[in-house]
Amino acid sequence: MPNVKVPNVDEVVRWIKDGKKLTWIVDEIQRKYGVKVGYSTVVDIRRRNDIPALIGRHDDLIPWPLRKEHRHKMPPKMLRALGRRRNGEPLGPTVERELDRWLVARAETSPEAPYGTVVHYNPLTKEGWFYVARRPGIDNDLIRVPDEDASVRTRTRRDH
Repeated sequence: MPNVKVPNVDEVVRWIKDGKKLTWIVDEIQRKYGVKVGYSTVVDIRRRNDIPALIGRHDDLIPWPLRKEHRHKMPPKMLRALGRRRNGEPLGPTVERELDRWLVARAETSPEAPYGTVVHYNPLTKEGWFYVARRPGIDNDLIRVPDEDASVRTRTRRDH
């Protein structure tokens, strides 16, 4: 896409500060000004104006700082989608179906996991993400609550 000038940067800054979604802003610029811009244009405007990103962090579902190579695997993707669903945010139909199948898989029982499985993250491994047996009364959501005597500690995410 060629470089384009946004007709009213101050307006875009106001929309960003008002919490408008990137898709809404891009569509509104197209509708109002007839100018097609990419998401990166809006992100650049946000950065140049020192506006923090409004990313749904879902710290209750992903409390760990993730290594770069682990960020886009299936477990964090599904945990983010679940966080958006719980917040009442819309999901696309494909993500809805994928999340529903993933949740069914977590609830499935087996002799090794009689109460279903939860997500465990270990940043010190190549894989990073694992499905482990749910411990009743301990793992009450979809993530593994770390053991007190765990040999590999995972620190929680710092607030920014």
